[in-house]
Amino acid sequence: MSDLHTELHKKAQAAAIQYAVFRWESAVILAGTLLLTVLLPHPFSWWPGWAWPALGAIALAAVIFSSLTDADTGAKVLQQLLEERLDPNLIKDEGLRGQLFSAFTSLVQLESWRLDLPSGAVKTHVESLIPHLTAWVEQYFQLLRYLDTHRRDFRIEQRREQVNEELKTLAARRRFERNPQMLTRLDEGMEDLGRDWTTLRLLTADLRLAERRLSPQLQGFAADIQSVRELQTQTHLLDEQVVYLQGELQEHTERLREQVTRIHSTYTEALRRA
Repeated sequence: MSDLHTELHKKAQAAAIQYAVFRWESAVILAGTLLLTVLLPHPFSWWPGWAWPALGAIALAAVIFSSLTDADTGAKVLQQLLEERLDPNLIKDEGLRGQLFSAFTSLVQLESWRLDLPSGAVKTHVESLIPHLTAWVEQYFQLLRYLDTHRRDFRIEQRREQVNEELKTLAARRRFERNPQMLTRLDEGMEDLGRDWTTLRLLTADLRLAERRLSPQLQGFAADIQSVRELQTQTHLLDEQVVYLQGELQEHTERLREQVTRIHSTYTEALRRA
């Protein structure tokens, strides 16, 4: 289970309970219980003093339980927690932020659908797959952040121009240099700058490839969501289909994680001497 999913699951339960406590129904139950206990403690001769508090506690427990299993409440809570944990405001580009919201929407709609499922094997298997989908969304968020940063980051272009100018300068000096030791130093300097130039080119290539893959990756995620929903109609092949989906989701998430890791590495190296 992904760390993000575990965190969201725990917070979602706490938030749903908090939401239930502050619902108007809960306020009515608490107020009614208090008034009846004080003003009408024994409506019948056989009515015990603890009856109203007990009935109030049962009614409040019912409200809390309905909040924990209510699809609309679950969807609202998950949306709020996703936006707290993977803050869309950190992505300044409107188009990239829209991509993130699309991923959120798909996951939230699946959560709402899951809560409406009857208890049974399908619901259990769906719950086992959601952590993989959540992990994918987390990696997608990280990728979007790198792309957003690059679109606004003048340092990469500045470093590219700087390396290009330094290479030209060293090449010009080398043409007129006759001292063997100085030639060695110039060659070493050009080799070092060459590595920087290669890193910058790799970073640019990785980011351009990531840009082209954004929409297909999001479409693939939507297809994965739909495959999970279709489990409800594939009960005769449920176990086999779940195993297949687990492998697919793990592969998609790992591929995205490797992409993010590679961009992080080249981005860090590119800015090392920027």
